[in-house]
Amino acid sequence: NLPKVDDPLENGVIQLTSAWRAYFDEAALRRMKIALKQYFAAIIMEKRSKRRATCVLEYEYDIFRYYTIGGAIFFEVTLSLADVKIPCHFESSQCFALLHESMVKIFILLNDVCSFENDIKENNKVNYICIIKEAKGYETWQEAIDEVVCKINDEFKTFQMAEKLAATEAINHEETEAAARAIDLLKREIFTFFLYMTTSKRYNYKRKFIIEWN
Repeated sequence: NLPKVDDPLENGVIQLTSAWRAYFDEAALRRMKIALKQYFAAIIMEKRSKRRATCVLEYEYDIFRYYTIGGAIFFEVTLSLADVKIPCHFESSQCFALLHESMVKIFILLNDVCSFENDIKENNKVNYICIIKEAKGYETWQEAIDEVVCKINDEFKTFQMAEKLAATEAINHEETEAAARAIDLLKREIFTFFLYMTTSKRYNYKRKFIIEWN
């Protein structure tokens, strides 16, 4: 019996979990359980921060948003559906951790740029652009947006550098091929997320819009 909660997004994740189980091997199921626990624990942190009158601090946002963006859950589902296995040695490597972390950071930054107009309309300041503007004391929103866009570009470079080191983590040819498939899937995840964020009606992303925030 799966629990039911008030939040529709959380309910969706809970209900879909039972359908995903059929595609998971033991290792994937272990990773998914951890990802789900982290997701729901971070959701509580995020909800508390939204109730505060003050803007969320950058270090707080970096922690809970890393999990509430759902990148780990999304990746685990895609791994299983694509039948891609991560070699145990590579999974525990620092290189894979860097690649995965970089992918999730790109997700977060893309999401905050593409959802910024909606967040403004909803008076939701739990967005990296809002946090940067207040923390750096920028006079205009454009300055904060420009910094976040620079962070996205830098994170792409971080991912590419970590990818170049991936071959040094494998212990044989078979692992090298398997690791390459996992990395390719990480890149496809980024591309898919970019397309979703820039074309989805949910975010209504536009390159230019007027900011009206009281």
